[in-house]
Amino acid sequence: MQGKPSIKIVGGTFLAISIILLYASKTPQAGWLFIIPTLFIFGTILGTWLFPTWQRAERVFTGTGLLIAWIAVLGSLFFYLWKLDVNAIALITLSFGSLLFVKIKKPAPDEQVLQNPSLGIKGGAWHFIGLVTAYGLFIVALARMLTQSATTISIRSPWEVLPKEFLLVFFLAVLALILIIKTTRAKFAMALGIPLLFLTFAITFFIYPIGYGFDSFIHHATETHIIENGTITPKPFSYIGQYALVSFLHQHTGLSVELADRLLLPIILIFFVLFALRRGLLEGFKLQWRAATLGTILLPIIPFTQWIVTTPQGLGNVFTLFAVALTLNKKFKPSIGAALATAAALVTHPISGMPAVILFAFTILNTHIFKKIKIGLQIFLAILSSFAVTILFWLYGIFTGQSLLKLNNLNFNSLYAPLQKIIPQISHKFSFWDDFIYLFGQNLIPIAIIAAILIWILMMRKKQKIGLLIAVAIITVVNAALLLLLVDFSYLPLTEQTGYVARLAGVGLIFLIPIILSGVVFLLWQTDKLGKTLGLGVIILIAGIATTSLYLSYPHQDAYTTERGWSVSEADLEAVYFINSNAGSKDFIVLSNQSVSAIALQEFGFKKYYPIQSDGKQTETFYYPIPTGGPLYKYFYDASYGAPIRETVTAAMENVGVDLAYFVVDNYWWKADKLVERAKQSADAWIDIGDGQVHVFKYEKKK
Repeated sequence: MQGKPSIKIVGGTFLAISIILLYASKTPQAGWLFIIPTLFIFGTILGTWLFPTWQRAERVFTGTGLLIAWIAVLGSLFFYLWKLDVNAIALITLSFGSLLFVKIKKPAPDEQVLQNPSLGIKGGAWHFIGLVTAYGLFIVALARMLTQSATTISIRSPWEVLPKEFLLVFFLAVLALILIIKTTRAKFAMALGIPLLFLTFAITFFIYPIGYGFDSFIHHATETHIIENGTITPKPFSYIGQYALVSFLHQHTGLSVELADRLLLPIILIFFVLFALRRGLLEGFKLQWRAATLGTILLPIIPFTQWIVTTPQGLGNVFTLFAVALTLNKKFKPSIGAALATAAALVTHPISGMPAVILFAFTILNTHIFKKIKIGLQIFLAILSSFAVTILFWLYGIFTGQSLLKLNNLNFNSLYAPLQKIIPQISHKFSFWDDFIYLFGQNLIPIAIIAAILIWILMMRKKQKIGLLIAVAIITVVNAALLLLLVDFSYLPLTEQTGYVARLAGVGLIFLIPIILSGVVFLLWQTDKLGKTLGLGVIILIAGIATTSLYLSYPHQDAYTTERGWSVSEADLEAVYFINSNAGSKDFIVLSNQSVSAIALQEFGFKKYYPIQSDGKQTETFYYPIPTGGPLYKYFYDASYGAPIRETVTAAMENVGVDLAYFVVDNYWWKADKLVERAKQSADAWIDIGDGQVHVFKYEKKK
């Protein structure tokens, strides 16, 4: 665009107005009219500068995705070195202006879509129209079921409220989309796939209008606090990439923190990262254009629990996938794009970012300057990087005054359970469909390993080198094993002590995703050789696996699995507002489950902490129970499971130093009816909220 300066003039104008509105507008919603075009204009400049040979849509969306990574990285720097207030947001926005000075070549014309085999299905335009019409109807039906199934009552799984037909319609939509891409000349296949991908990754957004999970509510409260104060004390060692993006959106547009946060991950993944993933499949595996598009759209064929809700870990994993895709495109050479995506992953969550850093370090060794000593450096880097995450936790322990390494107390038996997951499992317990679903779900790891090895061998025969992805995946899993072996997580609740290890192993799978997707489309492109019936059977099987993956990725309650996590309800929300109003200006504590604590955090932030003595040390405790730390959850647990309620609540009040407490019982709690009757006999007052969904009991300390 060197010969077309108009886009830079328009970009500069929009940039200036966006910054003025950031300070001057009394209706921040006006910022939408300028900041979104500003992001896409400068994303186009960045994408055209870095990827001049890419298709126009790929340049625009991938460039904008990298601009988002830029915001995450710069926002994190401002947070740690200064504060993340409106002035920092203005400076981050102003930094886009540096792109006005880059020299960019005239982009190449869009590539033509290649004609692919067609399974012998004929029909020309009518065949295409019929498939697209059917697919469109399926998308409308899925969207309608999602919007009509939204609920504000406590549920354990979205499958409790979604119609049973949802999975069938999803299966048909995937089947239709595969046939459209496989058997027609659809030049807008990616555009067709985006609505289905959004509905796939955003089920929690539709079904849980109040919010989903527990961590999300903590992050909403933290993001609100940072927006109001520019910082938070103590400053966390991670998560800031996500917080910076939410702050940027809120300050420029007035979009609520909750809505900005909840939409962040699915939008970045679907609209910005997937275009880079398609290009990575195209360049890294030499796939045909539509084959690469189909492989990208089939991303949900791999269970994606990490991406069903916006969390720093999930968003960090998205940036890691972004880095992997851009690294594939550059044939494992370092690039500005991969560096930006890697940095964004690291500042969003180190567990996600450190493996991306390892991959980037290996790409640096692929440059010409290391040619003579490349092998020796690769071996050294492989050994050192296997301890990278353990070293991170060691440094974290030093900064926080904790001794997290357990070098004198190694327990190799702790590795036994994770290793068991590598062994294939076959169960014949219930119905055919249940057994089919869990045949896939319980064997995901061995399936991924076998598929990656087979595809790697195939790529080696074609002289295409993808072994680095497998190597980094192995190094990441080794990091997880060493983390389990060397780091003491006893400071965490028992149920969460293997959480970091499992999440790190999940990051390792990200490096295998392009390999697995290329294998799936390679299989689909071989169906023509199998005959029409058998070929169609393979396509149906692929669509069935994608549907199985969708089911397994979200919480599910069935013959194989018992789901214990309940969502926040409207009654929980009413309960925390009642408590806040009823207590007035008095100091108080609340004993409740984590759902109630979560919504209180979101609505009232970090309102009150009390100094207490714990293990001989002076510390603080939040006024609602937090399962990941603090004594109040133990008091709630004891009172809920048999301990005398009034005595337990009184002991909690004495420990914290208050004279007022509330005990909250949701109707789904274990033996809730008996617990409610016991509490009624000892409470000073009580109230029923939501027709019995929640009971709130008030206790005042007797003088």
